Amino acid sequence: GMHGTNDTLYVGPGRMAARASDALRLTAPGEVLSRWERPKWLRHGDLSYHDAEWRWAEPGRLIAVSRGQEFVANVGRRKAPREWLASVVEAIHFG
Repeated sequence: GMHGTNDTLYVGPGRMAARASDALRLTAPGEVLSRWERPKWLRHGDLSYHDAEWRWAEPGRLIAVSRGQEFVANVGRRKAPREWLASVVEAIHFG
């Protein structure tokens, strides 16, 4: 099927962001929700459901699929994605 045998679900304690920080938003300023300002580390081929070349045509941007918010990015052991994620978690904790 669609899901591999190694799929894992991690359940955290849950937390609400203190405020709607820009660090928590991928939508490009003034754009529709599907037009993302993507992190520099996010490359074509790394993100589930976003294989089409035209979605990555504009430098620094991504045209996201119409529905969904939980996508999987293959980041391997790269440092930049981990640092980006740490900044997102910090924004949730401290605003």
